[in-house]
Order: sequence, then structure tokens, then C-alpha cells
Amino acid sequence: MPVVRINAVNGRAELHGSSRPLIGAVQEAQQSDGPVIIMTHGYKYRPDDAGACPHRHILSLHPKAMPWYSPSWPQHLGFGSGFEDEGLAIAVGWDARGPLWSAQRRAVEAGKVLADVIRDVHHLNPKRPIHFIGHSMGIEVALEALHHIPPGALSRIISLTGAAYQSRTVTALTTPAGRAAEFINIISRENDLFDFLYETFIQPPRRGDVSIGAGLTAPNSVTLQIDCPATVDHLVEKRAILTP
Repeated sequence: MPVVRINAVNGRAELHGSSRPLIGAVQEAQQSDGPVIIMTHGYKYRPDDAGACPHRHILSLHPKAMPWYSPSWPQHLGFGSGFEDEGLAIAVGWDARGPLWSAQRRAVEAGKVLADVIRDVHHLNPKRPIHFIGHSMGIEVALEALHHIPPGALSRIISLTGAAYQSRTVTALTTPAGRAAEFINIISRENDLFDFLYETFIQPPRRGDVSIGAGLTAPNSVTLQIDCPATVDHLVEKRAILTP
């Protein structure tokens, strides 16, 4: 199953590199079994930028060489394996370059576009689970989408060192759609510098607010510190068990 590549452009979703109607591509892809996995990047990426296009890099099944390394998300999520039940991968690109504050604003705008995509996919098959995985500021995209989609449309959000304030995240998770979703907050102390920069350059919704890199408390969320020694030891043990 190929990855459906979408960009948030001027407040609407467009197929990457194609003038074909988006809904047609999604309808064709919906014929496969398995969950829908929507994925998006964080800061410094921009679609159609030769040196920073996410569809040529982390969101591609076959990434092109770039100055920095990152593995193919679709590959590592099991797409391209050829199995009938591998699911549907939707890669969402948005303009995440420029000053942090302007990228954060565009992430919110992209979130409204993501909401349109989620509603369309959910409408085509309401019983099919839809999950979201995003890195860094890309998590802002999903948080905004929760304000504009019906309950149950999005089943799970996986935040990879997400760049968002705690209060904004809790507010999104208390919306009807947010209460119906799971939120997995994966953090790392290696990301402390970026969390500091985010809190320095992005005005918080309320005084004393901090980013979710410091943790998150919500009924439907769990925080996993990926570089915690206990977590690392547990993952090593699991890998030893699963590796032939």
C-alpha cells in the first residue's frame, strides 16, 4: 500500500505533487484493511523544498539522502510490507520553517486542515480506527484538530517529544474528541534544550505554563520518558525476548 501524501496549503488539504482530488485517492486507499496511521513532522520541514521536504525524507517509504539522518517512519510502522492488513498510511506535510512563533501558528492552521482529512476518512469507514503520530511541533497539529472533529474520529495520539504547552494539551484532551482519544506522551531529557527554546520563544497560554516535555497529567494520557534508565532496561529485555 503506497503512502497517501497530503499537504496543508492555504487552509485546505492537497495531494502532494498531484492535482488529483484528495477524496478519490483516500477512497481507493480505504479498500485495504488495518488501521489508518496519520503522521506528521516537526520543525524545519517544508513540502516541495528540495532540502527540507518531509515527503522525500522521514515520511517517505524510500527516503532520499539529506544532511541529517532520520529513518523512514512508514517503513518502521510496517507499511510497504505487502501484507493485506498493514493499514493505510497518510503523511501530512506543512510549512514548519522560519521563526518558531510563525511555525507554531502554521501548525495550528494545519490542524484545521488535518481535521478535514480525519472527518473525511472517518466518514468513509466509521469503524476503522484512526491514529496519529507526530514529532515535536507537529503535535500542535493534532491538538488543534481535536477541536474540530467528532468524538471517536481519532483513537490515539502518539507525541514524540512534542512541543506544546501543558495547558493547551489538557484543553484539547477535554474536548469531546479529546476525551475519546488516548494520548501517549513520549519525552526525553535529551530534548530539554528544545523544550527550553520553545518556552522562551512561544508565549504560554497562561502564566507559569510549561511544555509537555516536563510531563502531562490527564485522565486519558500517559507519559513515557524514553531515556529513563528503567525504561531503557525494560526495552532491552523485551528486545532480547523478541530477537531470535
